Order: sequence, then C-alpha cells, then structure tokens
Amino acid sequence: MLVGGKPGPVIALRADMDALPITERNSLPFASKEKSIFNGQETGVMHACGHDAHVAIMMAVAEILAKIKVSSKAR
Repeated sequence: MLVGGKPGPVIALRADMDALPITERNSLPFASKEKSIFNGQETGVMHACGHDAHVAIMMAVAEILAKIKVSSKAR
C-alpha cells in the first residue's frame, strides 16, 4: 500500500494472475508442465490470456506510483 502525504480518496488496482485449464503443447523450455484437476479430470494448466502482461503492467504502475510518491514528498 502506498500512502500519500495528503488525505484523499483511495484507489485500488488489480491484475489477474491465474492459470487456465489448458495443456500447453509445445517444446519451449518455459512451457508449463503443471497439472490440476478440472471437471474431475487431470489436465494441464497454463497462463494463456495475457495474465503475464497484466502483472507486468501492474508492476510498472506500482513502480511509477512509488516514484511519484517519493518525488511529491521532496517538494
């Protein structure tokens, strides 16, 4: 949580990071090899909906907000 120096509204940001019940069928070294149970059957799970991008974007937003917070206190 980033707390600013002045009172005001609270903003919540969210980024999804979960896996889908899809077996990754490729031979890339970073391909998901994880398994889970879905609808009573074992299946592969992978991040297939841009979740990695969602989390990367949120990490960048958090870094920018943290820098803005630091620079605003210096004024």
